[in-house]
Amino acid sequence: MKQYAIGIDIGGTHFRKVVIERRGKFLKPPQKENVVHTDYHRIIKKITESVKEEDRKKISCVGVSIAGPVDFKKQAVKETPHLPFPKNFSLKKAVEKKLKIPVFIDNDMNCAAEAELKFGALKNYKNAVILTISTGVGSAIIIDGRIYRGKDGMAGEVGHLSGYVSKNGRIEALASGESLEERMRKALKEKKRLDALKIYQRALKGDKLSKKLIKDTAYWMGIVLANVTNMLNPEVIIMDGGFFLGTLPLTLDTIKRVLKQKSTAPPKLLKSKMGDLGGAIGAAILALKNS
Repeated sequence: MKQYAIGIDIGGTHFRKVVIERRGKFLKPPQKENVVHTDYHRIIKKITESVKEEDRKKISCVGVSIAGPVDFKKQAVKETPHLPFPKNFSLKKAVEKKLKIPVFIDNDMNCAAEAELKFGALKNYKNAVILTISTGVGSAIIIDGRIYRGKDGMAGEVGHLSGYVSKNGRIEALASGESLEERMRKALKEKKRLDALKIYQRALKGDKLSKKLIKDTAYWMGIVLANVTNMLNPEVIIMDGGFFLGTLPLTLDTIKRVLKQKSTAPPKLLKSKMGDLGGAIGAAILALKNS
């Protein structure tokens, strides 16, 4: 009986795969690889080969989580700086043609939301936002227990909110790990990239410049949360991402203070329960729901 789904998460530097059934039981241990994707043909080959490794008699469908904007209705990958797909590329059709099995795609944040709703921190909430702050800023919106995708399936691009004083006009240019690295690089007049978590370590050791830049970044992270809260009035915001989780001891108090000052009804702040497998698990859930 075909009762399992394969969930695949394609990020700029990773490939993750799970094989699960509707209740969340894993058929086998999750697969995690660090890989830089340089060619979209190779990504398609990687997906198809990974699916063909499994017992096809047990697999009913495949879900793919993509690090970047996805037109959910057309099941197409929009232009994304993280992966080498052509603009408006129909990944669903390309993979289905090779596998002859139902395939469904969505962006990584919506897939993570599917996982948190089904098995994670959002099981008991109906109105929430998932916010990931890492290299950039990503989010997913849940309204009345369902993911809100908008007209083209691209709602929730919080990192692209504009109107701020930044180089590219986007909030993630102020409230992300990459923004911290860029500001430190300019302050020190360095040409090489500086790692955000190393800057954090310098701040822990008392470096005044590092502490200031970390605090500035935390302020803008708080502004992001406050604006999302004022717009959507969620019960809870799930915070995730390497930069956010890695810098909590120096950022959380500032984030909470700004959120309280700038929002009308501050929500609960919770950590993700799904971790780095959320995208892959959510992709499998998405496929099971739609097949």
